[in-house]
Amino acid sequence: MVGEKLYGLIQLLSKFPGLGPRSARRIALYLLAHRAKVLKPLMEYLDEVDLRYRYCSVCHYLDEEDPCGLCRSKTRDSAMLCIVACMGDVWALERAAFFKGYYHLLGGLISLTHGKNPEDLNISTLKTRLSKGVLEVVVALDSTIDGQSTLHYLTQEIFPLYPHIKVSSLARGLPMGGELESLDQATLMSAFWGRREITSLPFSSNAWHSFEKGKS
Repeated sequence: MVGEKLYGLIQLLSKFPGLGPRSARRIALYLLAHRAKVLKPLMEYLDEVDLRYRYCSVCHYLDEEDPCGLCRSKTRDSAMLCIVACMGDVWALERAAFFKGYYHLLGGLISLTHGKNPEDLNISTLKTRLSKGVLEVVVALDSTIDGQSTLHYLTQEIFPLYPHIKVSSLARGLPMGGELESLDQATLMSAFWGRREITSLPFSSNAWHSFEKGKS
């Protein structure tokens, strides 16, 4: 029989993205079988990360300093802002090394499935930044129902407040259901340079309507 603590560890691991109960069991047993080389160093790293890393008060990136290194950079274009969902998206764009502006992390996507509402996202700080010299916004969100719902919300509720800002989204060449951080650099670069200005509500507005209906 599995002990209470080990069972609790497996349950916790199974909540990680991409992991299920079977994978969680394998990881838990691997950690216990390699305590000196893996488990203890992992515990030390987790403690250090927990102590040192904080969310940037400007863009919500995780860093050891606030503001983060990206926001402190003097070489980036302050007139351009790229809106992404999470840190993995920033890493993907930075690996491709073509975007030279600043980032704003929403902290997730609007999702009925995961109970994520607009008020759960980093919208208030986004409004503050949009009012301070930004001339172009690039919305780089996943090509999923949640990503399109979030794009529609931003287009409907936020961007009209700043009519002087040019707003564009990644080109439609993105595979439907594709997550930004999993795309190869060539596809991501092509989608970025082929971005289209948003002049009306996205075609996929039904996603947002479905979300609103599901809440009621």
